[in-house]
Amino acid sequence: MKQYSNFDVKMTWDIKNIDRKTVVDGYIKNIRYAIMEDLEIWVVLLDSNGKTVCRGVDLILPRRLDKDESAPFKIEFPIVVPHGAKLVFTYKYTGCDGADGTDWMQSFESCMD
Repeated sequence: MKQYSNFDVKMTWDIKNIDRKTVVDGYIKNIRYAIMEDLEIWVVLLDSNGKTVCRGVDLILPRRLDKDESAPFKIEFPIVVPHGAKLVFTYKYTGCDGADGTDWMQSFESCMD
């Protein structure tokens, strides 16, 4: 199981090859804001040369995560991931601790091996 942690979220995920597809199956947890809304997770699959092979997105439901709540995400690529590939995750949301919300977007890379 792979994982990522930042000031605002914790993520864990597994990568599986199923029926000539690659599935990224995981959870994201709100660890910063009283409320996190409109959460999206985008994943770009890069080959060993850094070229974009596929893209996928999951709009997280429920549309609102309270602090310390988790939600599942799942992204499928229509190919088996080639050796040496990387995933680039981008997540975005609106975080709120009171009256005003803060729009945030963050990216990170994860190696497949």
